[in-house]
Parts: sequence; structure tokens; C-alpha cells
Amino acid sequence: MTASKTPATLVTLPVTQCQVEGADTRELRIADLGPSTSLVQLTEEYFASLGDPRQYGRVVLPALPSAAIPLMAMMAHARGSLSLLIGLQPFRSTTVAGWINISTERHDDARTQRFEALKEERALIAPYVVIDCAPRALNPDQLNQLAEKLGCQAGDIGIVKADPGQVKIDDLGGEEGTRLQNLVYQALKEAGVSLANLQEAQQRVIFNAPPLGVVAAYMGLVLYGAMEVWPKTLRLANVGNNVFVVAEILDIQSTRQWVDTWVAEREASKPRVIVAGDVPEEFREELAILARQHNVEVRA
Repeated sequence: MTASKTPATLVTLPVTQCQVEGADTRELRIADLGPSTSLVQLTEEYFASLGDPRQYGRVVLPALPSAAIPLMAMMAHARGSLSLLIGLQPFRSTTVAGWINISTERHDDARTQRFEALKEERALIAPYVVIDCAPRALNPDQLNQLAEKLGCQAGDIGIVKADPGQVKIDDLGGEEGTRLQNLVYQALKEAGVSLANLQEAQQRVIFNAPPLGVVAAYMGLVLYGAMEVWPKTLRLANVGNNVFVVAEILDIQSTRQWVDTWVAEREASKPRVIVAGDVPEEFREELAILARQHNVEVRA
């Protein structure tokens, strides 16, 4: 029996924070990310710096929630499917306890559940609704900042709390993952989301993620499975003295579309060699080695 090959692994954290044998460690530098810096631009630049991100079948996501979600979406869609494994790194651990396939979590679980959970027709509880999974509620200043970015009044924003509390990260592929899925769907129902108003909800539901990247990514993935688009996501930034402001609303669905364009442009510009006729196998093998060295695609 032939052993299955371990997919290439990308670690986005410093070596001091996560160690995976054989991984390519490429830190996403977000420690000094302020309110005026675009996280979308930063993650797009990081993504493009990886060369061909499609080579990575496994990724350890950054700890910052608002960075973990868009990067997961970008890496997954670059591969042409959601076949991507994300590392389950417990809090304060430098090792990965396991991996989950986000395709399974999105299609086999969350997306299937949506038809039953959201079939009852409802109305959104407010013009805009925040699914708030952070332990601390948004304060009045943050609500006013969010309202300004949305072009509405603070009273037009409904809040549905869905704080997961302490999460057993190494069990996200098991009962703990089921608990988080149920929490997300309960929040969507309380927000008034249904299959009948899904298109409206896609534009008006905003995700305030829990504080740890892998948990935020998992809950964001469930929202994606439920709503068919990546959720608009809040990014809060520390401006000093532990004061957090609403820095931006991340449009992750648009970032996913940017990835599609990036991949298409890369494919169009990639050099190719077409091999036809009765070519000796030894020549094909040597050509394949040479093609890999020079990033040239060989087609038969």
C-alpha cells in the first residue's frame, strides 16, 4: 500500500509560537497593525508573496481573528475548492493538536444544516445585525464608530450575542465543533436570518469574531456555510491604554473574488510546454524535472 503524501504546510506564526515539522514558516506580520492600516491590503500582499499559495494543503492560521478568516478564505479558494486543512493549535501551545478539513466542515455539516435551521421565514431584527462572538460587548463608542462606517444610526444596529466561551480547540472536529455550529445557527435565527431573506442578510449581517484566530476561522466558516458568502467581519484596533476602536469592516467575499482574479492572471501568464506524439518516457521525466525548476507547466 502506498502511503499518502502529507500536503505542504504553511505556518503564518513566528517559530517561537508554533512549530510543525517540515512546515514552511512565513510569518504574517500584524503585531503593529493600527486603525489606519488596511488589513485586506496586508493579507493580499502576504498572499502574493507566497509564490504559488496553491501548493499549501495545510495552514496554521494567525492568532488575530480578523486576519485568520480572510487568509483562510484566500488560501482555500486559490486551490479551486475548499479542500484545505487548518491546524488546531490549543491556546498557549506551540504545537498543533490536529487538523480539520474545512471542506467537510462547510459542505457536509454547516451547509447541510442550513436548510433545516433557516427554513422558517423571518425578518431581520434591525437594518444591520452584529453576530457578536467576542467576550466583551461592543461599547457605545464602538457602536457609533460602526454606525458611521455603515452610514446609519447606532439604533439601526441590532446585537445578537454568541460568545463561545472557553473552546476545546483540539475537539473542533468533534462535539466541540458541533456546539459552535449550533451556537452560530441559533444566533442567525435570533437575528432573523432565513433562507427567504438570505440575500438581504448577506449584506447586513456583520461578524464580530471571538478572540482566537482558529476559533474565529471555524465560526466564520460556519457562517459561510449558512449564508453562502463569507461574512463581513469587524476589525477592532488597539489605540493605546487598552482602548479599542472599530478600524474597518472586512469584505471577505470581495477578497475571495480578488483571489479568483489573481489566480486567473497567474494562469494566463504562466509559461507552458505542450508535449505531443510518441515521446519517450525518459524524456518526459527529465522534462518534468526541468519544468519544476523553472516553474513551467507541461501539458500533454
